[in-house]
Amino acid sequence: MRPSVGGAVRIPFEPAFLFSKNLLQAAIPELLSRTGTTSRQFAHLLIRSHQEMSRNEYPELERMAEKVGKRAFPLGVEDLMVLCKRHGIEIRWFDHKPVLARDNDHDVRSVFRSFFESPGTVFLNRALQVDPARLKFDLASHLGHKVLHGGDGLKSSHATGGEMGESPDTGSPFHAGLDARDILLAWRDFECSFFCGRAIVSKSAVSAVFDEGTAPDRGATQSCVDTFGDACVA
Repeated sequence: MRPSVGGAVRIPFEPAFLFSKNLLQAAIPELLSRTGTTSRQFAHLLIRSHQEMSRNEYPELERMAEKVGKRAFPLGVEDLMVLCKRHGIEIRWFDHKPVLARDNDHDVRSVFRSFFESPGTVFLNRALQVDPARLKFDLASHLGHKVLHGGDGLKSSHATGGEMGESPDTGSPFHAGLDARDILLAWRDFECSFFCGRAIVSKSAVSAVFDEGTAPDRGATQSCVDTFGDACVA
């Protein structure tokens, strides 16, 4: 067995004929169905492996994010509102109270936060107005969809109380197996999330703020912590 790059140990695909593209395309959907694994769960596994192999370096996404964000730091809610307007995005607000939903046989408090409507309208829950960190994430993520994918609408909605695009069960049937659309949605969600992170806190901006021998700006430091947690200044 060969060592992996930051993940599980890689195994050899031998005999090679059993791991041909045609056989895997036939076997993987059946495996997912038998194990109760959804397309999105499988996609997340593939994306994590891709991140490990690439060392989470996506220079094109980073370049696009820093170009849009102008490497400004800290980037606040009003800044993101301006950027959205500059890229042809209309912001609309709606009211939707939290609901109790089922998630893995547990009751969780779920909030439907935001969604993107093609070609360029972002709907935001007014509850986000008192949660600037999540508001910034949602704005930057939807902005990423507009910039990266032309705002075609093929993007998950955002909900608190479950994974992005996979809010807790509301009574709809559980579907295991492989769905190409779910795989694409999961990848696009990752792209938008990565874009969001680099737009709000770019590598170059952080390097400048925390440059050796200089004192970090208190406001910039707090913005970083508010958005990404204590790992920002660890």
